[in-house]
Amino acid sequence: ARFSAGEPYLYVPFSTQIGDLVVAENSAIRSLADLNGRRLGVAGGPDSKGWILLQQVASQRGLDLAASVELQFGSPPLLSQALKRGQVDAIVTYWHFAARLKGQGGWRSAFRLQDLLAELNLDRNLPVLGYVFPKAWADDHRDLIARFARSVQQAKQSLAVAPAHWQRLASLMQEPGSGELAALREGYLAGRPLPLTERRVADLHALLLLTGADSGELMPADLFFRPAP
Repeated sequence: ARFSAGEPYLYVPFSTQIGDLVVAENSAIRSLADLNGRRLGVAGGPDSKGWILLQQVASQRGLDLAASVELQFGSPPLLSQALKRGQVDAIVTYWHFAARLKGQGGWRSAFRLQDLLAELNLDRNLPVLGYVFPKAWADDHRDLIARFARSVQQAKQSLAVAPAHWQRLASLMQEPGSGELAALREGYLAGRPLPLTERRVADLHALLLLTGADSGELMPADLFFRPAP
């Protein structure tokens, strides 16, 4: 949106996590087809990328998802509560809210939205979350950006190999229970992106188009940060 508004930003990849479809542990919902006639909560609004992605994949399977579910949009915390109260049968929510639910017990991911990318002939490992920096500023601070990107990767690697670090982070995460903390760690580490390649940049462009971007206003490839070889 910033680029299409004439404000180019450099994008530094951070995570491949899109979100999850979360249901009760004993729910019969295990696929998109199982959502037919169900009450579905979606984090965000009609333009939520997760919701648009669900509809795209459902359409390829011959399903009109918008017409076949009872839809409710809302904030992730409210949707988590609605799921717990039985007001909805499933929610499409951000990965860390899904992790907290699963870590509390009684809830599971029917599937990850990331796994749907393959059905659209896209790489599963697309960094859909990232940091952005104004291009003009980034051009004047290329070494700083490179060092920042390295520090992010080093931090992720350290968090992957030293579980004790997560105990130090617990107080910053509102003291989650042990199950929640383990699920948050697992989800965070599962989102570590592989290096960007020309193919992955092309797939990011394709994903942007599928989720409503204007084909004439896509970020050029050089605005996706890749470390110097």
